[in-house]
Amino acid sequence: MPGMNCETFGHFLGCWLDGKVDGSTRVALQAHSMLCPDCRQLHATRESLRRIVDASNADEGMPTFIANIIANTSSARRGT
Repeated sequence: MPGMNCETFGHFLGCWLDGKVDGSTRVALQAHSMLCPDCRQLHATRESLRRIVDASNADEGMPTFIANIIANTSSARRGT
């Protein structure tokens, strides 16, 4: 995919994380994230959030779910 930039990266990031981009777009996104520290950080943050959501047990209820997100986000900022 020619013309990959930060705006295009942001547009396709969710689809990439969902596995819904074609091979050439995936390669362009990967290449851009390797070269752009801002987009690499955005990708890492979105991946972390996805893992938190996936790991959250639906039976825990919303207050516990929100507390888990806050705890995991805070520890990610501290680098722990």
